[in-house]
Amino acid sequence: MNDTAWAFIAFLLFLIFLIFFKVPLWIKEKLDSRSKLIFNELEEARRLREEAQQLLSETQRKRFEAEQEAESIISTAQREAQILSAEVYKDNGEYIERSKKMLEHKIAQIEAEAFRFLRFSLIDLAISAAERVLEDEMKESKSKNFFKVSLKEIESSLEKIR
Repeated sequence: MNDTAWAFIAFLLFLIFLIFFKVPLWIKEKLDSRSKLIFNELEEARRLREEAQQLLSETQRKRFEAEQEAESIISTAQREAQILSAEVYKDNGEYIERSKKMLEHKIAQIEAEAFRFLRFSLIDLAISAAERVLEDEMKESKSKNFFKVSLKEIESSLEKIR
């Protein structure tokens, strides 16, 4: 027998050894488990993306509704101001000027209140959306400390704004 035959026999023995100890099956199981893990991570990422998309659309819808409500309040206040202005103008010229200034101030207050309400609502929605996303994405051990620090920073920033 020559060296090539011995090498072939050794190779066959090696293959028999691998099959006997089920190495190919073990490799297949490891690859299958890894592919399942990757698939689950992709599904989780898809679910998180869909949830973030829902939060975004809900926030946009609420912002639109708040803007509509603010516009409605402003238009109602302006109509009321016009009606009151016409009635007062008939009665007394000086009274008209005082009423006009008062109504303009009232409209400005309503506008300021509506925009302040809208801004705080959007801030609260953004904070809650950020909390959800951060809670989902961060690991439990790291997220608690990071999340608390971030919330304190956001609260202090909001305190400065108010």
